[in-house]
Amino acid sequence: MRMDLRAWLLAEHGDLRMMFERTVLRSLPADLLTARPGGVGNSICWLVWHLARVEDVAIHAVVRGGPTVLASGGWGHRMGYDDARIGTGFSDVDVEAFGRAVDPKAVDDYWQTVRAATAAWLAAVPLDALDVVPDFDARLAALPPIVPKEAEWLFAFWRGRPAGFFLRMPVIDVSLTVRRAEREQDAVLQEDEVAAGTQEAGRLRDPAIRIAPDAGPVLGERQVEARIAKGNVLGVALDERESKPVSLL
Repeated sequence: MRMDLRAWLLAEHGDLRMMFERTVLRSLPADLLTARPGGVGNSICWLVWHLARVEDVAIHAVVRGGPTVLASGGWGHRMGYDDARIGTGFSDVDVEAFGRAVDPKAVDDYWQTVRAATAAWLAAVPLDALDVVPDFDARLAALPPIVPKEAEWLFAFWRGRPAGFFLRMPVIDVSLTVRRAEREQDAVLQEDEVAAGTQEAGRLRDPAIRIAPDAGPVLGERQVEARIAKGNVLGVALDERESKPVSLL
């Protein structure tokens, strides 16, 4: 019997959101959400913005063929960072500029608005529609640039994928981001403790598990996508039928 991908996605997103609130938002001061441990890598706020942007573009523009939540809701202005890109291929300069400009609370609100829009659509769409392959090139052409030139390898990976693929991708991305945010939180809190001169800093969890300084600002999306490309990343057969390249209604 084929698993209902819609129900699984809705439940999984809810669980991951609760995990993020419990392990990150409730224990990290708001002013540290944009901090980059050691001045390198990604801040927690950037990670949240990145995964929200990927979901917004992949689901609402590529799959549904409509406007993104960012564009329709004026979220660029509301977040203080009006950039249509999704974060893949960002440089250290880009990530630093993001942290100086953005409102972390608005970023989280944007993420939740994207999630709500995805959930509302997913609850109403027929299950068979998740097998449909959207016209990626036509829908990409209708958007402003979403990645810099050096990151256009992403297009070849997205092209020809069914709608269900794009819906699974944010779940894996969110799961990895929550875990990455937990590691970033440990590193940020330790630096804050050291800066305050506290003697308790050594009791924090081992900062060696944080993102390495030489890892760069990009989220490691190739690793996420490699897992998705294996097909059965969830341990269940979510796509049993052959997908056909037709337009998604």
